[in-house]
Amino acid sequence: MRRITLRNRFFRSMFIFGSILSVIFFAYFYFNVRRIFLNQLIETGKLHTIFIVNTFGPKLDEGLRGVGELKKIRSLLYHAGEKHFERIVVYNMNGKIVVDTDDGMLPEEFSPEEIRGVKYLTRFHKNTLLILQPYISSNGEHRYTFLFFIPLEYVGMWNRRFFLSLLLWFIGLIFFVIIASEWNASMVTSPVSELSRQIEEFKKGERDEIKVSTGTEIDDFARFLSGVLTELNFSLKELERLNRAKSDFIAVVSHELKTPLTAAKGYIEFILSGKAGKITKKIKSNLEVVERNLSRLEDRILNILKFSRGEVVGELRFEPVSLNILVEEVLIDNRRRIEEKGLKLRKVLEKGLPFVYVNREKIREVIENILDNAIKFTDNGYIEVRTYQENGEIVLSVTDSGRGIPEEKLEAVFDRFTRFDKTRSGMGLGLAIVKEVMDAHGGVVQVKSRLGEGTTVVLKFKAGLEDNHGEDTGNR
Repeated sequence: MRRITLRNRFFRSMFIFGSILSVIFFAYFYFNVRRIFLNQLIETGKLHTIFIVNTFGPKLDEGLRGVGELKKIRSLLYHAGEKHFERIVVYNMNGKIVVDTDDGMLPEEFSPEEIRGVKYLTRFHKNTLLILQPYISSNGEHRYTFLFFIPLEYVGMWNRRFFLSLLLWFIGLIFFVIIASEWNASMVTSPVSELSRQIEEFKKGERDEIKVSTGTEIDDFARFLSGVLTELNFSLKELERLNRAKSDFIAVVSHELKTPLTAAKGYIEFILSGKAGKITKKIKSNLEVVERNLSRLEDRILNILKFSRGEVVGELRFEPVSLNILVEEVLIDNRRRIEEKGLKLRKVLEKGLPFVYVNREKIREVIENILDNAIKFTDNGYIEVRTYQENGEIVLSVTDSGRGIPEEKLEAVFDRFTRFDKTRSGMGLGLAIVKEVMDAHGGVVQVKSRLGEGTTVVLKFKAGLEDNHGEDTGNR
C-alpha cells in the first residue's frame, strides 16, 4: 500500500475545504445575482406597464365608440410597447379581449377570476415574463385589465454570459486554492519533514542533536525530542555495556565451574569402573545418579555459555521418544528433593501415548527446568505431573501449589534473566530456555498462574513421527 505523506494529506484537506467553499460561494453568488436581476426586471417592467395603463386606459372608452379609434389605440399601444413588450392584450370586465397587438395564441397562465381581479400579478411562461396590470379609473372603477408580454431572450443571453464569466472566475479561484493549499502545506509540513529527516540521521549516528528553526512550537518540541533521544541513546549504550558485562561474567563463571566439575565427574567414572576397588550395588546405584546429575550440570553450564553467545538451541538431532519414560527419569532424579521439602507428588501418566519426535536431551532439559521451578517455589502442598493426549497433541502439564506469579508479570515469564522472587537462587534463564527449545521443536508452552495459588506449565507436542519440529537441523 502506497504511503501518504503528511504534506499530501494536508494539501488534500486544504484543497477540498477551499473547493467546497468556492462551490458554495459560486452557487450563492450566481443564484442571488440572478434573482436580483429578475426582480429588477420585474420592477422596471412594472413601471412601464403602469405608465402605459395610465396613459391608454382613459382612451379605451373613447376608442370603443368607433372602429377607427380602436385601431388607432391598438397601433399606439403597439408602438408604445415595441421597445419593451412583445405583446399587449387588454381585457374588459367580462374577460373579453378588446385590444390585442398580436393575434397569436394566448397562454392560459391566468384564470378568468385573476383577469377580472384588481391584483398586480406576474408569471413566467417559457421565455416570457407575463405581467397582469388592472386599470382603475379616476372614479375608482375597475374598467380594464392589461396583459403585457416581456420577452426574456436577452435575459437568457445575459444569464449565459454571466454564468460563463462567473465560471471563469471560479476556475481562477480553484487555481488560487491550489496555490494557497500548496503554500500552506509547505509552510506547515516542511518543519515536520526536516524534523523527520534529522531523526533518521540521529538514528544512524550521523548527528548528535536535533535542531529545527521555525520560530514556532515545533522548535520547542525538537529540543525536547533531542533531549529524550540523547538520554535514550545513552541508556541503550549503557544497557549494551551491562549486557556484555553480564555475558562476560557468565562465561567466566561457567568456565571456572566447568573445570572442577569435569574433575569430579572423572573421579566418579574412575570409581564406577572398579579400578579404585570393589563397590556395592547400592553405592554404585547412588554414584550413577550422581554421575547423571554431574553430566546434566555440565550440560547446563554449556547451555549457559551458549545462552550468553545466543546459541541456546544449536544443532538438533530428532528421534522418537516416549514422553512418559522421559518424565519418569526426571522424577527419579528429583524425588529426594521433593521428599526433603515435604511435598506430595501426584503422578498421572496416561498409558499408551504415541512417541514424540524430539531431541531427547533438550526436552529432558526442558522438563527438568519446569520441575526445578516447581520444587524451588513450592514450600508446602503438592506437585502434580500429568501426561495425556488431547486434540491430536501429546500434552505434559506440571502444576504446583506454590507462590504463583502476579498476573501483570505473566507476559515476562519467558524473558531472559527474569526473576520474580529474588530470595530464591537462580539466574532467570529456565523458562527462557524452555521457550526457545519448544519453539525449535514446533511445540507450544503455556504458563497459567495466580498469585498465592500456584502455577501450571503446559507443554504440547504433535503426536507421531517427524511432525513435532520446525526444521530438522541435524542428522537422524
